[in-house]
Amino acid sequence: MRNNLCVALLALTLSLTINSAAQAHKRATPPTVNELVGAWIGLESGGGEFIRVELDADGSGYLAVVAPSNFITHDYGVQVYRVSGWSLNGWRIACELTPISSHAEPAQANGEVFVSSLRLNVHGVKRRWKIESTLYMESLVDHSNTETKDAIAAMQRK
Repeated sequence: MRNNLCVALLALTLSLTINSAAQAHKRATPPTVNELVGAWIGLESGGGEFIRVELDADGSGYLAVVAPSNFITHDYGVQVYRVSGWSLNGWRIACELTPISSHAEPAQANGEVFVSSLRLNVHGVKRRWKIESTLYMESLVDHSNTETKDAIAAMQRK
């Protein structure tokens, strides 16, 4: 009986070890198009530009860039682009942009998806400017922002 128990425990330990090793080598699954559909918001890495990207399931959407209101470049206004096409290849995203506001110039955007963020590089085609940003799903940011504001307000009331 004791030998049977030892053999059973050894078999169970071996099985758990094999399963753990198999799970440790699993790769994360790249996102689907539907998981990226929606509004993404964030700041350029230096904080000088606010970016909003709206991705539609049909491969179209919009992208808009504006400097924060306390920056002198804010007077330049919002640059709006039509996303005439966007595609996903594994973890990489590429967007074809068409300027639709009068002061926007031809641009492209590409980047990578990281867990719950989108690292997007928007770059001018002619003048070679570049904006590197990290964007987050607006719905997630709104929810987390509300939760944290409410928690702080509750502590302030105590």
